[in-house]
Amino acid sequence: MFYGTSKALQLAGRPALSSPLQQRLFSAFRVLEANRAILYGDVTFLSEHKWRLHHCTGNGHTGPPDFMATMTELLIETSAFSKHGLFEQVEPIPEDVRLCNLVVTALARRGHELNQILNAWYDGNAPASEFADPFTQLALANFYAVRLFHCNNFTYYTCWEAGTVPQLDKPEIDAYVAIITDLCDQILQTSNIPGAILLFPLRMAGAHARYEPQRYNVRHLLHQIHNNGFVVAQRIQTDVSELWQYQAGNNLDELRM
Repeated sequence: MFYGTSKALQLAGRPALSSPLQQRLFSAFRVLEANRAILYGDVTFLSEHKWRLHHCTGNGHTGPPDFMATMTELLIETSAFSKHGLFEQVEPIPEDVRLCNLVVTALARRGHELNQILNAWYDGNAPASEFADPFTQLALANFYAVRLFHCNNFTYYTCWEAGTVPQLDKPEIDAYVAIITDLCDQILQTSNIPGAILLFPLRMAGAHARYEPQRYNVRHLLHQIHNNGFVVAQRIQTDVSELWQYQAGNNLDELRM
């Protein structure tokens, strides 16, 4: 059904989004599609220029886009940069020449710019976070998750000059994990927002959870989502559990050395 909706939208084009109802349906689809793409490292037509937010909100839209709409756009942009910008361009470059390669330098610069855009979004929306409505809480959970995602992508390579790419230190990562799980817990307890669109934030929290209390919180929330009828949460829980086992094995290997 989701694949069919995607194809139907692409065939119809932006003129099909002329009515307020169609706009609302498309906004809901954007959230689901953006989460699918970034969660599974997949491509999405929403990253094409004609489907970007400033094009798709032009029919009678006035005022600034809402927090969730702009964050969804940043999920799409960050996901596209990860797949098409970062990994597909770095991998073909021989390791021994990456450090001096102009493509690598340009990717570092673009990654830094995207990180600044993410931080600017937060600076504009954080004052409302303490008593935020559930959709703003969801946008904030996605902010912390996408920053973990974006910064972590640069750790797969050692070709970056010091200070040229976005980074998070361990205390920042721990704080992000705690905030994500707290926000997701509040959303599940106080709203009817589908648990399926919490899977990306919880996947990122799980991937960066270093301590058992953090991991317990992630497992507990994924279990709730699974019990609410979203069976894919079990797949995410399996993924993070396998990652934790792998990390534990690496830690043992380091202790033996």
